[in-house]
Amino acid sequence: MAVKKLGGTKPQNVSQLNSQQGGKNLLLPSLPPTFESTKEFSISRSQYSFFGNSLSFYSKRALNELYAVVRSTKSNLEVRERRKNSALAPILFQVIKMADYIQTNANYPPGWSKDYQLDMPQKYWLDPKRAELEGEEDFKEGREQEEWIDRVVESFTLWLNSDLRANFKEFASDFNDAENAEWKREMHAAIKATQRAGSGVFQ
Repeated sequence: MAVKKLGGTKPQNVSQLNSQQGGKNLLLPSLPPTFESTKEFSISRSQYSFFGNSLSFYSKRALNELYAVVRSTKSNLEVRERRKNSALAPILFQVIKMADYIQTNANYPPGWSKDYQLDMPQKYWLDPKRAELEGEEDFKEGREQEEWIDRVVESFTLWLNSDLRANFKEFASDFNDAENAEWKREMHAAIKATQRAGSGVFQ
């Protein structure tokens, strides 16, 4: 069990979801049995993004919680929006859990990303210990600048938005810029929180 307070006495200054949770960072709860296994999750050498069909498959249960909110017709718009933001937490948890699995799995030793086609910002994210290897000074410098976080956040938002639009074509216009901005803030906060916690946060 791990809880980190964000925002002090004004959690609403961080994000809407953070405010709803009283400033408590809920990304590191005791692992509930309903979350998908990571045992067979992998990244192929040819894929360009971590955010793809495999991640959607292993995040299916968490995504289904969001789908249920979008399908809801009984709640008014304000209630649906609050529930939609709350449903984001399990998705973030699953995504960060999968990233941690890649970062700490023995099948992906430091430097593994050199032979993969992943977008460079995602290599900075998923292969952090590559920065410690000899001859990887450029990689280390790029990772320390942390501009890659915004690129990863953008990829996450595009992945989630594309998934929702594919499953809810009739509601495509409902997924607006304000909602995307909220998802970006939460994903950015999630990545920063796990960086502070260190590698192997789910072990």
